[in-house]
Parts: sequence; C-alpha cells; structure tokens
Amino acid sequence: MILGIVIRITSILFIVEMIGAVLIVKAGNGFTGEGGYEVDLLLMAISISLLLSGPGRIHIERDVLKREIFQRSHIKK
Repeated sequence: MILGIVIRITSILFIVEMIGAVLIVKAGNGFTGEGGYEVDLLLMAISISLLLSGPGRIHIERDVLKREIFQRSHIKK
C-alpha cells in the first residue's frame, strides 16, 4: 500500500485481515484499553476509504504498469 501498487486489491485483503483480527483475537477485550480493537477499526475504515477512492494522482502503479488495474469510472455530463 505504501508504494501505491494495486491499492484496491491490497485494501480488500487488509479489510479481511482486520475483520479477522477483531472477531477472532480481540473480540473479548473490549473497544478501548489494553488489547482493545479501536485501532483495528480505524485501520479498517482507512482501508475502506482507499478501496472506494483508489490511488491518488501520485502512485507508482501508473509508472510501472503504464495503466491502472482498475480504471476509474468517468461520468460524462
């Protein structure tokens, strides 16, 4: 994700990982405090926003692959 390569695929995998971490590992610890899952939910929300928005203007995927794997949809008025 840091390099900007296949952001949407990476964010989907990270969302699945965070769901597993919250449900399997940290469910009994509570929302905040020692071993809480508030940071995991924050990281999942960030990944969801990256999934919906895609990479920004500056990303390596365009330079390496010469195209985006998932094209942005353009709405014409």
